[in-house]
Amino acid sequence: MPVWLRVLLAVILVFGLLFAGAAVIGYRWWMNNKTHLLDAAKHAQSEGEEFGRGKQATACIDEALRQVHECGGFQCELKSRLFLDGCMRAAADAHEFCASVPRQNEFLKHAQWTIEECGRRGMATDQRCNRVMQGVGSACDREASK
Repeated sequence: MPVWLRVLLAVILVFGLLFAGAAVIGYRWWMNNKTHLLDAAKHAQSEGEEFGRGKQATACIDEALRQVHECGGFQCELKSRLFLDGCMRAAADAHEFCASVPRQNEFLKHAQWTIEECGRRGMATDQRCNRVMQGVGSACDREASK
């Protein structure tokens, strides 16, 4: 067997072992933390539903943007997206608001809408705003499919 082939096989073996180890560690971490994470997700959605009752959809968006700017990181963004999802479900005018939001499968229209909405709020270059607006698109797509 040529030397280059042995080296290649050794490299593949090392990466395979690293991947397997990461998978085992990830699985164990998930099994140890899934109850807490799922409870936190349900709590964020129920907070959003409570906040959104009787309010307009724009209030949900404003609050989600405030939350995402108040803290940082992936967990914060995930919590604010779950909050937004619950809030949009409970908002009084969600159906009417969502009628003006392009569907997410209309990629160019939805991207343009996202840029315009963030620009209107003075956050044209803020990627967190863009990600929150993507959450609005998801909530509106779900609203439209009812």
